[in-house]
Amino acid sequence: PLTIPEGDVGQQKMTWEQVLERKCKEILTGCGLTEVISFSFLNPKSFDKMGLPEDHSMRKGVEISNPLSEEHSVMRTSLIPNLLEVAQRNVSRKVLDLSIFEFGRVFHPGEETGEPIESPVLSGLVMGSMFGGWKWGKEEFDFFFLKGVLEELMDRLNIKDTKWEPCSFPGLHPGRSARLIRGDKILGVLGEVHPDVLENYELSSKACIFE
Repeated sequence: PLTIPEGDVGQQKMTWEQVLERKCKEILTGCGLTEVISFSFLNPKSFDKMGLPEDHSMRKGVEISNPLSEEHSVMRTSLIPNLLEVAQRNVSRKVLDLSIFEFGRVFHPGEETGEPIESPVLSGLVMGSMFGGWKWGKEEFDFFFLKGVLEELMDRLNIKDTKWEPCSFPGLHPGRSARLIRGDKILGVLGEVHPDVLENYELSSKACIFE
């Protein structure tokens, strides 16, 4: 005979990480960015397009034993190549103004257990111009726009005592990149995409990224 399942249904609560992720997304969408979701796989050629040195840690990805194609043969170690590919697809469809972010996971080989280590990462990209209003015209996206977004993020998350300092990072323009630091810990990097990388991804205007 048909019966209805019995039992108590417990209340499900979000984890601290889920709460943080939702908060970050709310803040970034409030700043005018649009969320994107990309594959967790990378084409190994992406590292060359970004100009990464052969010994860079971002090249040490987890290889897939039975990939569907070379384009999806390595687990991503950064979200930046994925966002650059999203920008490339948009530009090829005549969408030149872009402000996007992704909250996803990156994967690194585990040295002790051999199992991949997953880490949540937040990354974003802007290019072109932001839409104007009835009192102002279109304004170009630049380094300082994204810097303001990240400072708003830190403020809303109540992360104090952060500072910016110049840095060099593969794929970013020298002299136009900085890292965000709190104490002795590097929280992230922000900068303008190097012209050579823009050319490799067929992007017609300058772009800025953070991770």
